[in-house]
Amino acid sequence: MKKLIILASALALLTACNQSTNTTQETTNDAVEATTNDTFIPLADLQAKGAENLDKEIQTQGIVDHVCKHGGKKILLVGDGVDVHVLSEDRFEDGLVGKEIIVTGIVKEDRTDEASLLKIEEDAINMHSEGEETETRQERMIAYVNMMRDSLKSTGLDHFSEYHLEYVSHKEVK
Repeated sequence: MKKLIILASALALLTACNQSTNTTQETTNDAVEATTNDTFIPLADLQAKGAENLDKEIQTQGIVDHVCKHGGKKILLVGDGVDVHVLSEDRFEDGLVGKEIIVTGIVKEDRTDEASLLKIEEDAINMHSEGEETETRQERMIAYVNMMRDSLKSTGLDHFSEYHLEYVSHKEVK
């Protein structure tokens, strides 16, 4: 299962902003308060508990690694060697970067199946930009698609799931 999560995360990394750092999560009074809430799921458990909480409002806690530079409507929340994307209709403030927050959000699923792999492959083939950077990216994308197909075949699954949150609200941990 861990291998599946790692493989699904690779897809998210290809399609998301390519910035990430490892950070550790500190326990605070706000964190203790959040964990008493029935809807609190530790960030490290979100992928494993995503299916049972699909479309439910939950809370989790982590450090904002970055705000996506392409519109600012996505943050990467990190902690304990894991990360989760949080998507919003509105732009996140750049000042959140580096802050520990408790996020309330609705659990949503991203599926990687043959149809999505075909789309990634088609996008890679249709890249019309010139230059070594584009060629290298095409090669990485096609290698990724082949690896995911092999993984799906070897596991006997028809898809991999990765979970993210649709933003509802947040509060900073003090």
